Amino acid sequence: AARSKSLGDRRGGTGSMTISRGPVKAVLLLIPLLVVGVVIWHLFGPGRQGGAGLDVAVDTIAADGLSATGINLVQSAGGKPVWSLSAPRAEQKPDTGVTLVYDPELTVHRVGGLKVTITSRQGEVNDNGGEMVFTEAVRVIDSLGRQLETEKLRFSPEREELFTEAPFTLQAPAYVLH
Repeated sequence: AARSKSLGDRRGGTGSMTISRGPVKAVLLLIPLLVVGVVIWHLFGPGRQGGAGLDVAVDTIAADGLSATGINLVQSAGGKPVWSLSAPRAEQKPDTGVTLVYDPELTVHRVGGLKVTITSRQGEVNDNGGEMVFTEAVRVIDSLGRQLETEKLRFSPEREELFTEAPFTLQAPAYVLH
């Protein structure tokens, strides 16, 4: 049974309007899906990353449309993964063009089979498809056994480059660089 609620006239009059909660609830549930769709389109829409495909999976989206859980994005080209980003939780920061991801893991698949995995406590994804920034306990490990640790690292999906201005430690099988 649909419930209704009476709302006063915004102009301060005595009139009222009755809105059924059933359709309102449906519209409110659609808004988060639209927000996520727009963010994804901005991040990975036509013309970005060479027009390659993006697979998106989200477990749940909050009623406010600004947060989600179980995020998994996979960017591919020619049927092969280029990079994938997963995070247990994400929050869009309104009016900033940034989505925060918590405990993210980014895996970049390089030509020749080299795989690079980046983990951190927090990250920021630029909603216009620009770079991703990883902060707090950032660790980079590649399939050759090299490991980099820092507090801030940037990833440019367009150039497929990792870079930092922060102090770092690089460990490889034969050396350690601070």
